Amino acid sequence: MTALTGWRRTLIASGIIALAAVLAYGNSFAGVFVFDDLASIPDNPSIRHLWPLREVLAPAHGGMTVSGRPLINLSLALNYAVGALRPWGYHLFNLTVHILAGLALYGVLRRTLARTNPEAKADDDFWALATALLWTLHPLQTESVTYVVQRAEAMMGLFYLSTLYAFIRSVDSEPPRRSLWAGLSVAACLLGMACKEVMVSAPVIVLLYDGTFISGSFRAAWRQRRFYYVSLAGTWLLEAWLVAQGGNRGGTSGWGSGVAAGQYWMTQFPAVIHYLKLAFWPQPLIFDYGLIWVQSVVAILPAILAVVILAGATLDLLRRRNAVGFLGFCFFALLAPTSLVAGNRQVMAEHRMYLALAPVLIVAVLALRRMGRSWPRLTLAVVFMLALPLALLTHRRNRDYRSELALYGDTVAKLPTNNFVQTAYGLALSDAGRSEEAMAHYRIAFALNPNFSDTYNDMGLTLYREGRLAEAIPYYQQGLKLNPHDASAHNDLGIALFRQGNFDQALAQYREALRIRPEHLETWDSLGNLFTREGKFPEAIAAYEHMLQIKPDYPQGLNNLGVALASAGRFDEAVARLRQALEQKPDYPEGENNLGLAYIQMGRAAEAIPYLEDAVRQRPDYARAHYNLGVALKAIGRPKESSAEFELANRAKIRAH
Repeated sequence: MTALTGWRRTLIASGIIALAAVLAYGNSFAGVFVFDDLASIPDNPSIRHLWPLREVLAPAHGGMTVSGRPLINLSLALNYAVGALRPWGYHLFNLTVHILAGLALYGVLRRTLARTNPEAKADDDFWALATALLWTLHPLQTESVTYVVQRAEAMMGLFYLSTLYAFIRSVDSEPPRRSLWAGLSVAACLLGMACKEVMVSAPVIVLLYDGTFISGSFRAAWRQRRFYYVSLAGTWLLEAWLVAQGGNRGGTSGWGSGVAAGQYWMTQFPAVIHYLKLAFWPQPLIFDYGLIWVQSVVAILPAILAVVILAGATLDLLRRRNAVGFLGFCFFALLAPTSLVAGNRQVMAEHRMYLALAPVLIVAVLALRRMGRSWPRLTLAVVFMLALPLALLTHRRNRDYRSELALYGDTVAKLPTNNFVQTAYGLALSDAGRSEEAMAHYRIAFALNPNFSDTYNDMGLTLYREGRLAEAIPYYQQGLKLNPHDASAHNDLGIALFRQGNFDQALAQYREALRIRPEHLETWDSLGNLFTREGKFPEAIAAYEHMLQIKPDYPQGLNNLGVALASAGRFDEAVARLRQALEQKPDYPEGENNLGLAYIQMGRAAEAIPYLEDAVRQRPDYARAHYNLGVALKAIGRPKESSAEFELANRAKIRAH
């Protein structure tokens, strides 16, 4: 590789980074949408169209990771336009962004090392490749790559690195390419501001890079490129506007989220030390750290002293335009936005280290390089060898994202004192039909925090699924006392009341849920179900149609609308909607039963039979489908087979009771 020309070395190195990333992250494509993914992707109506663009760039309701981050929401809308809700496409996009970020880091390192050490260009290319490879494969990056919605961090990182890379290219180029690269740098910075607030430090970092590695002083850097830096700083206007529009992200961040500043800041000293530890020993990786409050300043005094010493040394080295000082400042600057501004539930999160990991690894590799000056090739080989265990750890970590049950189970095992994850794991167990295990984890969550509304709501939901309505309703009510602004809890309480026959009370809960969140999909569905049960078919149809405006490809909504239309005697429209439901979800026995029933009601029993046969094939204990199949067979003159289906329907009913 030493004998190769520069562009060939770059091409081969880029291929190595890309191939290694694909091998390490290939199993991430099997991952599902988890946690904040759900609000930002399946339940986010703004990504279901690309026009009008204003609605895509400014989602209607806050509280989502994409709020105030228009480019992230646009990227999800593009994913949806190409592959609807198939997760693998979203994972492919994330991995592509991560690979491009790794290549941008390689480009920055290669050009920086060439500038500081022009005598050993080929060897420097190897060191740049090794460092970028370690960063790309490090398991600490999985939360920003495999957790779909945290593409916010990865996309910001890509544009941050692109801003710096394009600046370096502008300095190395002659006019008119110099202006072109400078313009690309400003454009990348602007795009990064539309991804995540951490981008705010990019203009400062570019200026410090200039003063440290190019101009000889920060003042000289400003004098030589004043117009460029003014343009770069102008991107802050977009960031300021987006922050103002996003507010406190639906109560999830900022000082309006109910977290005291001093209390939060105290947690950030041990958080920084923990991040540094994970950079060198990435075990255990924890999806959700929850609220870990500092009990006394004395307990974290070593962490405070360590961070203060590191920060002081960084500033001193930066003042002397030392490369390590610049890297240290990058580390603190990248963590500053999330360390200084509170989040309402997590005091630390691994995705915050996505780009901040780069300066840490660079310093570590530089230290290894210096220590191994007597054996440079051997030292370099050792650095490359480190990529293998990192890739294996990344590959293994990706397996935890294969389901919510696996991810939350892993988190509970590593951090059992997190009441939020105990609750989330309980709900995942409930979704898997393991109700007793679920309730055991809810009880642990209650013991950890008796005032967390989600635990009451999820306990209520689990009891409801068990048919224990009288026990479920008090849990819902207690959860709503703690958090009366939870639309989902109002809807779930309404469903339980509806099942009890308390239609007026259920309707009141649905209306309150829609007052809180007018676009709450599940509540429009519940409202339609209530009206259908009461025989108010025009009102039911209107509710289902509103739901489908929010989520046009929702199989359950299409099915329910079809049933309501059939009940209103609008059979042709009903069949069309039920067919749409089956197009969206081919293995849908309820939809096939309802379509078969609609055909029977239209006097077209022969057309009903294939759908009803498929329904009972998928669900042999489906009593209604067996009965409807018996009706259809009788209608076309096959009484013996019809009687057999009626008998199967009776047996299925008996077993169900």
